Amino acid sequence: MSVSRNAEMLRCCVLYYQEQLAIQQIAERLNISRFKVSRYLKEAQGRGIVEVQIHDPNVEFEHLALRVEQALGLDEVVVVPTPFEASSESIRLAIGRAGSALFDDVTPETSVSITWGRTIAYMVDSLPGGKLNGHRVVDLAGGFGEVSSSVSSRAVTLRTAEKLNAECVQVPAPTIVGNAETARSLLAEDSIRRALDLAAESQIAVTGIGPVSKDSLIYLSGFMTDADITALRKKHGAVGSIIGRFYDIEGREVESEFKSRAIALEMDRFLSIPKRIAFAGGQAKLDSLIGVARGGLITTLVTDSQTATALLEAYGPATAAEQKALT
Repeated sequence: MSVSRNAEMLRCCVLYYQEQLAIQQIAERLNISRFKVSRYLKEAQGRGIVEVQIHDPNVEFEHLALRVEQALGLDEVVVVPTPFEASSESIRLAIGRAGSALFDDVTPETSVSITWGRTIAYMVDSLPGGKLNGHRVVDLAGGFGEVSSSVSSRAVTLRTAEKLNAECVQVPAPTIVGNAETARSLLAEDSIRRALDLAAESQIAVTGIGPVSKDSLIYLSGFMTDADITALRKKHGAVGSIIGRFYDIEGREVESEFKSRAIALEMDRFLSIPKRIAFAGGQAKLDSLIGVARGGLITTLVTDSQTATALLEAYGPATAAEQKALT
């Protein structure tokens, strides 16, 4: 004799919430379909028979992360709680520390390609020493000197390799050189070509997102002038930079002189790396982040709660749906 519909629903709830069986296991035990189990569980919540409560102060930020993932079409978003009045430096520190957890599943077969950045420097400092093992860490682009008063762009790659107990391969050249001819000559060098080829073969890419402004490290390092910033914005529509390459609001690399002067992995090869993690925060980077999302330049984003909220307001579900229809 079969049990009543209500009893069957209650059994599903007991087995799922108290016995912690999977939906497939419940279906097999009660001899019903997986669809029916799922429908019962949803109905039980709707009728108030089951109430699910999460007792953690950070749950709202996980909810925010899930909404940003959906809106921007990203595989994973990590949202770091930050107060409204937080300074740029404290936001970078919080994002870097939180993002270090993304390396917990690195294996001895994992190759990581990385580029410079102040936030990334904080991330590297937060990686646990002696606990992780990777295969190789390689530059995505040339260097440019100091990331901060105490860290050089070269040191970021070296420190990452040390923390991951991995081989280190660097690009022995600046990020941007004086002219296209010099760039072509350097890119033909065996050591540089090998490094960029290895970067393209990595499983994980780690990068910052730079604004087209005087706050960008490319500008602060002397590779750009005020006139360059104006031209990139007004003539080419550039809104940000990634791995030393400038892109517009749709995530397309702009055809400026900087494209031919960059010593960096080509954009199409960068996009072939399976997991592309960006560390970026601050509402000054809002357009930069919208551009990378629209262009599919990254798969994973680590950002702060204020920026995540602003992204949802500027790039909501309608925009995401339109973008999906175009791809």
